[in-house]
Amino acid sequence: MWLVRLTLSAGRWLLYLFVALCIASTARTALGPRAVARKVVVIRPPSDAAERYVAVRFARAYLTWSEDPATQQNAVGPFLSAAGQPGAGLTPAPGTRQQVAWVGVADERDEPGNVHDYTVAVAAGGAVHYIAVPVQAQQDGRYSLARYPALVGAPPIEATGDLSVPSLPPVRNGAVLAVLDRVLRNYIDDSSFNLAADLAPGAAVTRVAPGLTLQSVQRLAVEPAGGVVATVTVADQRGDSFTLAYEVAVAELDGRWEITRIGP
Repeated sequence: MWLVRLTLSAGRWLLYLFVALCIASTARTALGPRAVARKVVVIRPPSDAAERYVAVRFARAYLTWSEDPATQQNAVGPFLSAAGQPGAGLTPAPGTRQQVAWVGVADERDEPGNVHDYTVAVAAGGAVHYIAVPVQAQQDGRYSLARYPALVGAPPIEATGDLSVPSLPPVRNGAVLAVLDRVLRNYIDDSSFNLAADLAPGAAVTRVAPGLTLQSVQRLAVEPAGGVVATVTVADQRGDSFTLAYEVAVAELDGRWEITRIGP
């Protein structure tokens, strides 16, 4: 009998020990520090208008010269230190001259060290050149070139088949179609008084170019987010014809369809 009692007593104490361990584990989980899930968000700094201006100004100066090499050297001088190479390393062919017709930023990307690399399109000498200009922001708020520029190719372009977005389904709601037809005509014709009747309170409307007349509505397609892509044909005052696309947001308010946004 004593052996049976001893076995039962040992089993009971083992059960008590197991319960105590479970309680301790639960308390440690509840009272101990919890693991915090951390999400790293990488935010791309906004494009700096001053940096873009520096890149465009340098590209124009860099690719403009006359028969006198000093013309180009003086133009790029503000971007270089006293020890910098004259002309930023560019030596025009003797006796040549080149004027820049227009410039524009074609691409941009971030680099380490607070450097933005701008690809500037420059129309000069009967061709369009693409020059990569690395601009670095300094601690005092000024900007400088991070290194020599580079002549690069144009940003890649992928040809688009049908610009009328045939993959999107057409608008089929009769009431919405009627509102869109009226709104597009008033919008293109710049009839703001008549357009206002179909606008929701606080609607955001980008002003249309003046002097246009709506010729036809080619297609009204529904975007995945619920907006409408309106493909229209318009004519200007000279009779030139354009096929254009505008985005129109429609919402049902108090039992009627109203426009909340119109724009490109």
